[in-house]
Amino acid sequence: MEELNRNLTNDGLLELIGDKIKEGLMIIVDKLLTSNPEYTMLYVVQEIIDLPNAVDVTDFEAAALGWDNTLIIRAMFNADTTISEKYPKGTQIDGARIRIYDTLTPDFEEQSPRLTREKDAVRVLQGKPIYRQSHVVFDEEFMKLGGHAVIEYDNTVPIDIAMAKKSTIVSAAKLLSTEALITS
Repeated sequence: MEELNRNLTNDGLLELIGDKIKEGLMIIVDKLLTSNPEYTMLYVVQEIIDLPNAVDVTDFEAAALGWDNTLIIRAMFNADTTISEKYPKGTQIDGARIRIYDTLTPDFEEQSPRLTREKDAVRVLQGKPIYRQSHVVFDEEFMKLGGHAVIEYDNTVPIDIAMAKKSTIVSAAKLLSTEALITS
C-alpha cells in the first residue's frame, strides 16, 4: 500500500483514508520541514459538502443537472515543529476546518484561475479571473466569517485566451518592476 502523502490524487487519498474523508474530518496527509527547522509545513485534506454554487442555480437544479457540490479540498499551513511532531500523518484535527474563499487576486504567481465544469474556460467576474483560496480556521472563526465565500461568476473566457492574457499581464508587471529598479 502506498504511503500517505501530499502528492496522492484524490482517488489515492480515498483509497487510503476514505472513511475519514467521507466523515468530513480534516486529516493531516503530509508533513515537511521548512527551511527554518522550528516550523513544519502541515498538509491537510477535507471533504467539503456545503459549498454553495458559484452560479445562480438552486440545489434542486444542480441535482437535476447531476452536479455534485461535494469536493475534496486541500490546504497547508506552518506549525511549530515540536507541536507537529505529536501528530503523525493520518491524524484528524478536531475543532477546525478548511475554509474556501474566492478572490480576484492569485495567492501566488503560478496559481491557475477557476475553470468551468467542462474545464474548457476560465470563470471571470467583470473580466477578471476568479481564484480559489483555502485556509484552515477554527470552527468558531468559520462561523464568524460566514462560512465559505464563493464568488458568483458573470462570464467565462476560453482557456487559451485567458492564459495568453494572464501571461501578458505577468510579463508587463515584471517589465514595469524591472524598469522601476533601473530608474531608482
